[in-house]
Amino acid sequence: MTRVLGDAPTENLATVDWQRVATGPTTEGRVELIVRRLANEGRDLPVEVSLSVEQGLVGDRWCLTQDPDPMSQITLLNCRVARMIAGDGARLREFGDNFLVDLELGAANLPAGTRLRLGEAELEVTSEPHLGCAKFARRFGHDVLRIVNRKDLVPLNLRGIHARVRKPGKVWLGAPATKLAGR
Repeated sequence: MTRVLGDAPTENLATVDWQRVATGPTTEGRVELIVRRLANEGRDLPVEVSLSVEQGLVGDRWCLTQDPDPMSQITLLNCRVARMIAGDGARLREFGDNFLVDLELGAANLPAGTRLRLGEAELEVTSEPHLGCAKFARRFGHDVLRIVNRKDLVPLNLRGIHARVRKPGKVWLGAPATKLAGR
């Protein structure tokens, strides 16, 4: 992937082979970035976090909302897709996904109900779609929003997936991201 200025993608994103970009390990990947979302769209980039069944990522703004939806407790994004859109620098935190992982997140590999282990914690992929929204368009542009929401690309989960915590535990940078048997 070619970059200019160390951060911005140089490719025309409309011509990218998203099927190729959205790949990655199908069963054994790793956590590349952890993002704790704070009030007012602030971000914290811890090297280790705790996940809890009740709170999701402890300290994340998800658990601070009134009546949080357990179907969208945790968000994961493929790091290869994120880097294609935002480059390799500080903009990666702007997605607001809790975990950027090197793991194939497409529906064919991780359908709803699939279990994942991140570090010590266990997650279950939910059926809640994770599509680009107005905040995403403001951060990355309307053209990118149209790409991630394109009907033929939605099964690749370019915008990521939602999950809920099934078993609490610690997750750290570089932790294994493992698809568990059964799906």
